[in-house]
This record gives sequence, C-alpha cells and structure tokens, in this order.
Amino acid sequence: MNSILPLAQVLAAISHELRSPLAAIKGSTTTLLDYQSRLEPEKVAAFLDAIDRETDRLSEMLDDLIALARSQIGVLRLQRATLPLAEVLAPLVTEQACQVSGPLVGAEIPEVWVDVDVRRVQRALTFLVQQVRANGPVETGVQMLISASSQRVVVRLPEAGALAVLDQSTHLLEQTEYLDDPVLRRSGQAVLRLLLSRAVLELHGGQLWFEDQPTSVSACVSLPCVELVEVE
Repeated sequence: MNSILPLAQVLAAISHELRSPLAAIKGSTTTLLDYQSRLEPEKVAAFLDAIDRETDRLSEMLDDLIALARSQIGVLRLQRATLPLAEVLAPLVTEQACQVSGPLVGAEIPEVWVDVDVRRVQRALTFLVQQVRANGPVETGVQMLISASSQRVVVRLPEAGALAVLDQSTHLLEQTEYLDDPVLRRSGQAVLRLLLSRAVLELHGGQLWFEDQPTSVSACVSLPCVELVEVE
C-alpha cells in the first residue's frame, strides 16, 4: 500500500480518537472548577492525573499527525546514525521481552549494520511488537524472526493477524464511503501509528508488509544493510 494518503481522510478516520482525550480533559477540568472545594483530595488527584494522561495522549497523536504530514511532503528530518542492528533492536529484546530467533541467526541478532534514525525506527518497531503482543497468544510472547543478507535485514513477527486486519482497514482511507468503518472508528490512534510506522520505514528504504503463514500471519519489516568501508 502507498503510505501517501490525503491527510483530510486520515483526520476524518481518527476524529473520534482526537475528540476522546479532549472530552476527558474538558470533563475533568470542568468538574475541578465547579466542585474542587467539595472534593476529597484523592478525587482531585484522580482528575488531575486524568488530565495529565489524556494531554499526553493527545500530544502524542498530534505529534504523529505532524510527522506523517512532513513525511508525505518529504520534509521529515531523519537523524541517521550507522550502528549495529543489535543496538537498534536491543530495547525491543529487553523492554518488550521479544524472543529472537531465525533461520540464519539461531538465537542471535545478525552482525549487520544499518543507517537509521534510531528513535523513529525503534518507535515504529515497538508499535508493531506491542500490537502483536496485545492481540497474540499470551503464553508464547512475541517472537522475532530475523534473517539478513548483505543487502537487507528482515524482521518477522508471527501471530500478527489483528495487525494485518488493521492494515487492511488503512486501505479504506482511500475510499471516503468507508471512513465510518468500525475498525477505523475504534482504532484511530493505532491506524495513525501504523501509517506513520510504514512511512518512516519507507523513508529509510525499507518496507512493511504481511505474509500468510500456515498457521498465522506475520508482520514483516525490512531495512537496508550498510557495508562498512575500512579506512586505511
């Protein structure tokens, strides 16, 4: 799928998700203004916590919208660095508790180098892993199957069926009559993050796609490898 979509259609699809934190912030603020003197301290703290949490959520969505818009017009700045793939994937293996394996690497991350904006690529991969974890089998955790050649590295995440359904819904953004699709309406923020993740990977010369496997669907991410030149 082409990740370039009219932002008006993206906004229409996620409008419910944008209104939700605003409604929560407005409701909590109004309650505090009207009844703070009569509320117990724990209640006041709970309302303030809700305002803080929903403000962060709204800020995150607006940041994603701005980044997506910049990526579509070619002005999203990438802070690239050349480093081992293991350093890029390290937070996912530790913080997200991914189990790494693959046909070429056993239980090790291959010793290849990539030239990436580490923060943006890690955020894209973390989103994909979190989506697989949220909708996959709890007992198996998240598997990360890695293969590499001299040209590119491919990371596969099995049990990504729900993420594939979300990806299919993004195709509906190209058809305005489907903007009321229940998946789009229910998962607007995830749709936005998926679109941004794809855009970031494509800006790096990579791809995001889905493969049907005998027992599940795998989310697949590729990134170009960099050949290091030794300076004599």
